Amino acid sequence: MDRISSSSEHQETEEIREKAKIAVLIIVQKFSDADIFEKDECVLFLKNYLAEIKDGMLFKIKKFLLPALIAVSKHLEYEYFISMVYSEFKTFINDEIWGVRKVCIENMTNLMKYLKYHETEKLTECF
Repeated sequence: MDRISSSSEHQETEEIREKAKIAVLIIVQKFSDADIFEKDECVLFLKNYLAEIKDGMLFKIKKFLLPALIAVSKHLEYEYFISMVYSEFKTFINDEIWGVRKVCIENMTNLMKYLKYHETEKLTECF
């Protein structure tokens, strides 16, 4: 009986952790969109917290991660945007889960706003 209990507690802990990560992503997205988070906060999020959020990432987290990354993009320098956001988008567009690729398609127009006009090859990489 103790095995069932501890396994159940572990599952609940993982569910709570996943919900907390989603909550953080929603806050980052909303604060970035509203310019409450600016360059310093966005870079801090990407450098210090993104790896932890991506750890053990399942579909639910991926669904919220991409819109949050795109939202912080307006506050990033172009090279940093390419290395952090665009590269993650390219990874997601090739994901084996259809739902993840669907999130990419739904958010593609928002991402394209941040690509430089003369870098059309980046647009073709998305397909």
